[in-house]
Amino acid sequence: MSDLPRYVHRFTYKNRRIGYRFIPPQKYIDAGIAERRTFGAQIHRIRDWLAPVYKAMDKFDEDNRVANLKSTSRVSHLIEHYKFYSNFKDLADTTVRDYEYMFGFMTKHTKDCAIDSIDVSKARMFYEEVRDAHGLHVSSKFVRVSRIVFNHALDLDLIPNNPFSRVKAKTPKPRRVLWTDEQVKQFLTTAYNNWEWRSIGLICQMGYAWVQRVNDLRLLTWDCLDLSNKKTVTISQSKRGATVYLPIADDLHEMLLQQEQDFGFQDYVAPRVHPQGGQFYPYSREDVSRIAKDILKAAGLPTNLWLSDLRRTGTTQMVENGVPVTSIMQVTGHSDPSALSPYIKNTLRGATEALKARQGV
Repeated sequence: MSDLPRYVHRFTYKNRRIGYRFIPPQKYIDAGIAERRTFGAQIHRIRDWLAPVYKAMDKFDEDNRVANLKSTSRVSHLIEHYKFYSNFKDLADTTVRDYEYMFGFMTKHTKDCAIDSIDVSKARMFYEEVRDAHGLHVSSKFVRVSRIVFNHALDLDLIPNNPFSRVKAKTPKPRRVLWTDEQVKQFLTTAYNNWEWRSIGLICQMGYAWVQRVNDLRLLTWDCLDLSNKKTVTISQSKRGATVYLPIADDLHEMLLQQEQDFGFQDYVAPRVHPQGGQFYPYSREDVSRIAKDILKAAGLPTNLWLSDLRRTGTTQMVENGVPVTSIMQVTGHSDPSALSPYIKNTLRGATEALKARQGV
């Protein structure tokens, strides 16, 4: 196999010097995005010059592939067509990210097969695979997004019916799981004793202290923190679009200062502890969940605890301790008091306090 860049050919001059010619297919020349060209022997300069040309050529191929969508096209082609020709770009940023996340599941579990090869039985099989691997919550989203994408194919008359419209996804029961203070301490002790788990431990500590979503914390950057003066954090919530301003408690402040010493040279507060290609990247949602389970097992904690439960835990604690709803909303970012109802759990402590208040005790 040649190690030369695409459409580059080596030749020899009469004086035996080596040269290179770039001879792209005629379709790119006709489109005005590439031209034939002869180079000298410095191959690294050729690669630099060709980088933007290849990018334009790939975009040209993608645009034509999307425009020429057929019933026999792949699922990934349908997804790209939907993104390009629907109202996808007008959706909220958080919705776009959720859809992109599900698009990955669609391509993976369908094995990127042809659009018209998916019938109802296959759609059900794909749903069951996602449900067994990732649970009811993710599989419900998978079916919903798949219906939307395949409705796009239906609108284009590429398929006679939507195979996902007859897949009945089981609705997950609302989670009511709460962490105890002791469980949080155990988790943090175990995580901070292992360098590989350090950033996941910090995500847990920040989630418990600030009552924020894991997804926002794994992407949190240093420019959102004021560690020297006010000791505050500013978080722009991806789901609700709200911005909250929160204090940093002393124990968390101490941990963040240590983290800054070790990772303050790059953007993310809780990045992967090992660089990839010389760059530090945030953990994916899947990795956060996977590593958190490993920490729970190592700490001897129930594996049904999720880091996402920390937000419910903190909100419930504020409700039970009599914090005014308007103050809670300034922490959680909710704009409607009724939105706090899923976080309220019936507890003996809450019932006892209510009955005492009823008796005037």
